[in-house]
Amino acid sequence: MRRMTRPSGRTTLGIAAGVVALAAVIFVLSAVSGGDPSTSGDSGAAQQTVESRLTSAEIRLATGDTTRAVAIAQEILATDPGNVRAQAIVSKAGRGSAPAPSAPTSPGSSPSDEPNSENPPPQVDDEAFSKEIEDIGALLPKAFEGYSMSEPVVMGGDADVSADPVSPDAPAYRVAWAVHDRQSNDGAESFIAKTSKVVYPKASSQKIVVDGAPAYFGTDGRELATVVYRRGRYVFEVVVVAKTQGDPSKLQPLAVLAAKEFVDTLDQ
Repeated sequence: MRRMTRPSGRTTLGIAAGVVALAAVIFVLSAVSGGDPSTSGDSGAAQQTVESRLTSAEIRLATGDTTRAVAIAQEILATDPGNVRAQAIVSKAGRGSAPAPSAPTSPGSSPSDEPNSENPPPQVDDEAFSKEIEDIGALLPKAFEGYSMSEPVVMGGDADVSADPVSPDAPAYRVAWAVHDRQSNDGAESFIAKTSKVVYPKASSQKIVVDGAPAYFGTDGRELATVVYRRGRYVFEVVVVAKTQGDPSKLQPLAVLAAKEFVDTLDQ
């Protein structure tokens, strides 16, 4: 469990200077160790920021958040029209390669996945998370052992950050965390029911709990696995990308461990 002290008088986490500083250090070190020696620090950091945003968009596209993926890609294309990765994201989204977040059913899902059914999404009573948090990005983890963190990306009511393994022996190709403000408890439950359980329909029969919150673990059956849960109006989502296609259910321990890195306790 990660804890964040909330200033009195407002429901806010403030500006996460530590998160930004840590990400900046990681990107500078990356540029120095593996970048072009002729590239300046400023341009190298800028390129890393673009790469981070492209990675975020690609993961969003793969996990069904087509609208946000395209929005990120189009912003990049506005300043770099020839960016091949951004063009590919827009092209794939136009062909409908990513599942639509609002799709009510999918192979492997069932009516019980719908909200307000006999088996609704987990109920979590967190009063602090029923209100708007000004700096949603501060809920993201700052570090994850064995992985190099990218720079957090915040767009309105969504924030995400990804990490690549430091060791080639790591079980995952990439780990990504995202927090979504769905405006209400019902909105958060609907996201889990209509997006997470549709994109990742192969659910685990094992009971998953993350820092006291009932969570859902599922996979796409190929290479993606997720752990997702809600606190109040906020959805906390981890997506793990396997190195090879096969049985992503083996990534469950790593996904649960990564989910516990979220800041999900606010001090009054």
